[in-house]
Amino acid sequence: MTSRSYVNMHAPRALKPKTKTEIGYFLAGLIDSDGHINNLGYVVISFNLNDISVAYYIRKIIGYGSVTKVQNKHAAIYICSHQLGLTTIANLVRGKLRHLDKINQYNERLCTKLNCEKTGLLSTNLCENHWLAGFLQGDGSLQIKMLKKANKAVLETRLVIQIDQKSSGLLTLIQACFGGFVGYRKSQETYYYSSVNFANTVKFINYLDQFQLMGSQLTCYWLWRKSYIIVQSKQHLTELGISNIALKKEKLTLIRKGIYKKLK
Repeated sequence: MTSRSYVNMHAPRALKPKTKTEIGYFLAGLIDSDGHINNLGYVVISFNLNDISVAYYIRKIIGYGSVTKVQNKHAAIYICSHQLGLTTIANLVRGKLRHLDKINQYNERLCTKLNCEKTGLLSTNLCENHWLAGFLQGDGSLQIKMLKKANKAVLETRLVIQIDQKSSGLLTLIQACFGGFVGYRKSQETYYYSSVNFANTVKFINYLDQFQLMGSQLTCYWLWRKSYIIVQSKQHLTELGISNIALKKEKLTLIRKGIYKKLK
């Protein structure tokens, strides 16, 4: 991936992973974030209900499995129990998982069920494939924050990517590649990653322009990216620029609540 300090104002066209390798990395990222392999050897991946279309896309790619809405939750689940579907998933993600718990589930549960080759720890650079896109699809949150500083006349804009996990290992890898901060919430016993400046924003844009998100997460990314274009041109220091960023922030909130699509 070529790194640029200046972001092109024209976003690339939407593009899903196409090859088996690309799909495998994206799927591995999804499993490492919001997926698991249960005691029966079934692959289970959770989705925000806004991204149920992504769940159906995964089912289409695999050729097997079911997608169901979770009762009383804004969520959907893809479950694959069919032997052929599980074999396809195993072949796609073998050698591409990063989460040690998911690697153990693969080797102890999926391999036992399929009698297939085991997987090892992925060690390639985070910027070189779709793994992080899949991981952000599951656990990433793109945020626009506008803060009023006592000693400043205008609002301060922050473009943040936040990721929550029960352990810090993968977050530390992302921090090493993109910069940012890894913290711990004692009350929830969870770790979080947060990007903290515009230099990090550019790194993520360089990555996500090439290895894209899907569904509502992609829509959120376009809004997030457009906000940075406003920042890049220094328009965020003007009333018009602040107004435009505030509108995009509002749209992001509506998308997360599943409302924006209904209003369009």
